[in-house]
Amino acid sequence: MIINAVADSQEAAGKHGPALYLLSLYIMAGLLVIGFIANELIRPVSTKFHEPEPEPEATTRSARSTQ
Repeated sequence: MIINAVADSQEAAGKHGPALYLLSLYIMAGLLVIGFIANELIRPVSTKFHEPEPEPEATTRSARSTQ
């Protein structure tokens, strides 16, 4: 949608051929760089926010008591 909108506006400005997509190329490259930077800024979640793992013994005992 971005490429088509930019190409339409470039065509209205009198450009034609490959020049229609030059600005779209720069916009997409910029978005790619922004996405890469955002991905690099992601940090692991602190362990205080992790859910505790169930205790294996408790689940084994409850399974044995129901049999």
